[in-house]
Amino acid sequence: MTHRSMLVGLAPTILIRAGGAVEVHGWAGDRLEAETDSRWGLQVGQRRGTFTVEIGGDGVLRLPTNSNLTVYSGKSATVTGVDGRVTIHAGGGAFLRGAGTLLHLSAGGLADIEAEEIGAGETRLTAGSHLRCAIRQLRDTRILVSDVGGRWEGRIGHG
Repeated sequence: MTHRSMLVGLAPTILIRAGGAVEVHGWAGDRLEAETDSRWGLQVGQRRGTFTVEIGGDGVLRLPTNSNLTVYSGKSATVTGVDGRVTIHAGGGAFLRGAGTLLHLSAGGLADIEAEEIGAGETRLTAGSHLRCAIRQLRDTRILVSDVGGRWEGRIGHG
């Protein structure tokens, strides 16, 4: 098993790229911890104010709860307990629990989302299979859905 750890502060911006499945868990600390069993390697670094994690295969990460997070995963992506802004791009399923602000989510498989709110502007949620979405606070939101059965639209507030 390969393990990496880095001091990142309490509200960092973190970019994760994984060739396989990735699990990300928010925790009450100021360190990013990453581990993988993959022989394809694990790199943790920093570029222009953004902390980066590169995993050749599957991996598990723990990072500060208030992180702003972008995840690119070749397989499934699971994110729990991250209160900052979250973007997920997963080749397989995407699972999001306890997120603060969801900016974007795309999944090649099913998408199961629970977040406090969505970001300002246009937020896209796409799934190759089933999509379950629970957003606690919606204000002035326009919802457009396109699926096999056709298109439908919903508006909340002045959306």
